[in-house]
Amino acid sequence: MPIKKMSEHEHQVMLVQWLKRNHPGLRFFSVPNAAKRSYNISAMMKAEGLSKGVPDFFIPKLKLFIEMKAEQGRLSKEQVSWLEYLGSVGYTSEVCYGFKQAKELIEGML
Repeated sequence: MPIKKMSEHEHQVMLVQWLKRNHPGLRFFSVPNAAKRSYNISAMMKAEGLSKGVPDFFIPKLKLFIEMKAEQGRLSKEQVSWLEYLGSVGYTSEVCYGFKQAKELIEGML
């Protein structure tokens, strides 16, 4: 039986659980860009400033934006643009292909 590959969502949930367990004082938040929603909710969120391509995750103390991807994920042109922009204005902005890469990145910055 083939092994099921983990989704981007599953990798990000693992990251959140690891952070809460191992770094309980480190504050972070996610950006809900990928969620499927109704047309009305989508229009309301865009009017409030939701922007396509913004990275999935932010850790203020580290000035770190993370775009989470499953191991075989691909970046959209909007994601590339945001990552480049955030880097140009002084943030660290990285793509992590899976929980392990994200964990290693964060541990290296702490």
